[in-house]
Parts: sequence; structure tokens; C-alpha cells
Amino acid sequence: MTVWVKLAGLAIVAGIAMRCGTGNFTPPDKSFSIAMPGAARERIGLARTSQGKAPYEEYGCRYNQSSYSVGFTTIQGAEGGGDAMIKEYTARVAPDVQGCTSDTQFVTVDGHPGLDFKQYCDWESTIGRIVIVGNRVYEISVRTHDDPDDKAAAKFIESFRILR
Repeated sequence: MTVWVKLAGLAIVAGIAMRCGTGNFTPPDKSFSIAMPGAARERIGLARTSQGKAPYEEYGCRYNQSSYSVGFTTIQGAEGGGDAMIKEYTARVAPDVQGCTSDTQFVTVDGHPGLDFKQYCDWESTIGRIVIVGNRVYEISVRTHDDPDDKAAAKFIESFRILR
């Protein structure tokens, strides 16, 4: 089964609107935790997938001129498709966006398939990670209009933990 998800566009829009305080974060469903550089704000919407639209939840904030976010969507009928989903997502990290270059690397996060990516565009830079847990796709990212602070981004991304 072929399943793909386009999350990045939603995160860009959401990141602009979020403001922060301080603290670590666990969502109401207690599925993950992350060391957010500020108090997370929620944004709920729809993600485009190869199966149609699916509910998408995102939490994030702006801190030091960057947008920090973690979001997820659940793809119905995609249980156990993590490796195929992550490989297909690699092709969609933005190779077709003019003015962008991307680097990707496959990773394993708490035993789950994932993809680290860096995307540099004329208008912004993004450092992030995609993690597939069953039929749920997580995207953790830091976006900025300036040069990204790789250490701060790595600290945020590495703090992501699957709780259930």
C-alpha cells in the first residue's frame, strides 16, 4: 500500500501564528513528550495524504526568531507501513520546490523508522524529523527565515520521545 503525507505546509502556517512562554510539553493524548522552548499552542487542521485528508494536530511556538513545532496525523489503513511510508516521504521533502535544496537521512527513533531532513530555501530553512509509529506520522521541525541554529534545533528534535 502506498501512503504519503504532506505535513510541512501546515506547519509553516501554524508556526507563524504561535507564540511561547516556557516548558516541556506532552499533548492531551500523552502519546509523546518534547522539550518545547516555550509553552506550546495547539493548531488542529487537515493534512493531505494519499488516502485523502486526515486530521492533523500541531503544537508549537516561536522562540528566538524560529518556529518550533511537533505535529501528527493518523493514516487509517496504514498500520505497519512505517518503512514504506518513510521511504515515500523522502521523495516529498521538497525536491520539486524551486529555490530549495534538501538533505535527508534515514534514522531509527525508539525502534521506529524515521527521516531526518534539512531543507534550505531562498525564503526559509527547516531542520526536522519525521517518525512513523504504527499508522501515525509525527513531524518535528524548526523553521527560520535566518540561518538555523543547528544546536538549538538538534536539542529540540532529539528531545522528542514516544510515550505510547
